[in-house]
Order: sequence, then C-alpha cells, then structure tokens
Amino acid sequence: MIAHAKWFISIETQAMEFSILFQEHLLPALVFTIIITILVVTILVKGIKEQQRRPPEPAGAIPLLGHLHRLGKNKLLHITLADMANKYGPAFSIRTCGPYGQYWRIMRKIVTVELLSSRRLELLEHVPDTETNRHCGAKGSCNEESRRFQKALGDFMYLIGVFLVSDAVPFRGWLDVVMGNVGKMKRAAKELDFVLGSWVNEHRERRHNEDSKGEKDFIDVMLSIMDESNVPSQEADVTIKATCLTLVLGGADTTMVTLTWALSLLLNNRHVLKKAQDELDTHVGKQRQVDESDIT
Repeated sequence: MIAHAKWFISIETQAMEFSILFQEHLLPALVFTIIITILVVTILVKGIKEQQRRPPEPAGAIPLLGHLHRLGKNKLLHITLADMANKYGPAFSIRTCGPYGQYWRIMRKIVTVELLSSRRLELLEHVPDTETNRHCGAKGSCNEESRRFQKALGDFMYLIGVFLVSDAVPFRGWLDVVMGNVGKMKRAAKELDFVLGSWVNEHRERRHNEDSKGEKDFIDVMLSIMDESNVPSQEADVTIKATCLTLVLGGADTTMVTLTWALSLLLNNRHVLKKAQDELDTHVGKQRQVDESDIT
C-alpha cells in the first residue's frame, strides 16, 4: 500500500510539474502560434480577395520595366492594347515605371478641384471659343504664336509615339542620338517651353497690372497657389509649365484617338452614321453647331 501511495504521489507531482511547465512555457507558445496562424490566414485570404478584385494582368512583366518591353515592338500602341483587350477583356492592368509620390498627389488634387470639377468647367466653358477667336480670329487665320504652338505640339505628338532604343535598353541610348531623335525632341521641347512660358508671363503681368479679383483661369490659380506657398519664381514657372503641358498633351492625344476611332467606325457602319445624323438633326438642328450642353 505504501508503494502504491508513493507511486500515486509521484504521478501527481509529475502532473503538477507538467501543469506548471505548460502554464509557464507551452501555453504562451501555443497562444502565440494560434495568433500567428490567424494573422497569416487573414493576410492570405485578404490578398486572395484583393487579387480577385483586381483586373487581369498580361503575362510577361519583368522587374523594373514591367510591361514596357511589350509596348515597344513593331506595332502601333493602340493595336497592341487592342490585342491585350481581346485576350484579357476590356479592363486589364499593365505595370510601368511611373512615379507616384507626394508631388503627384498634390498636383492631381489641384487639377481635379481647380480645373476638372463641374463648377470650374461651367465657369470656363466660354474659354475655348474666346481663346480660339483671340489667336485665330473669325476667319481662322492663326497668329504666329498659335502656329508655332501647333507645329511644336504636332512634332511632340509624333515623337511621343516613336520607339526609342533607350526605352527598352537604357545603355543603348547613344543610338537615339545618332538617329537624330534626341535632337528632334530637344527642339520640340524648347518650342513648347517657349510658348508655355509666354502664357505664364502673360498671366503674371496681368496679375500685376490688373485687378486680381477678376475672372481666373487655371494658370491664375496655379500662380496664386505658388505665391501663397512661397515657391521661388523659377521653380513655380517650371511646375506650372509642366502641369499645363501634361494636361494639353493628355487631353489632345486622347481626344484625337477617340475621334479617329469614332469616325472610322461610323464610316464603316453607314447605318449607324445615318442614325447619328438623324439624331443630330432632331435634337440640334441644321442651323448651328453641336455644343457641349447638347451632350450633357
């Protein structure tokens, strides 16, 4: 009986020691393992859900360059993108090396609020006609500044679609110099910089000579923001010119491509063209041109 009692006491002692060991070491480790497991599973599930919500991405992306190498082959850009759309659907994503930082976010906010908001668009809806009449006149004969800008913009649009060796192989950039593309780009950039600089100078002189409480366009707003932020004059000019150039190029390129495709589709589908003509005659009439208010 004594031996059995000692055996039970020994078992009970070992059980108590194991319980203490479990509480001191194994239990925290078990709790930590459970927490880590839950976090890993949560992250994996969230990643899978986000991946499912993202549009499909074409194969072939490489580090740093992304899909850039797939856009520079002997094929027009819109045809390459159309081929991708046929394969991956109307919405897909491609990776490039575009920067996204604090400066970009601030400029996007300024452009969205001060230029592209509904209120600003209503206030500035007369500007295109006013500027067209000021620079080209009623008979459509544009002045020297307008012709210079149109020529520089046309050259820029052409050069922006030219494939450069340095886009795909940066250390082969000297080939672009030999082929003359770099020189053409510098000349086009110089012309655009001259015209945009004249715009900024014109607005700055008007701000000094006239009442600042008058009507303000986007360049006036940008100058006010730069002055309030105490940005040096030279840096402010560079920022304003770069932003205006981005907006002009972005708006002109997308509009031209969209109109070209729309007209080509209408010409290849004459029954749709006839319907469009009938709709214009019904809602607009034949006595005036189509206005933006007709679309909205």
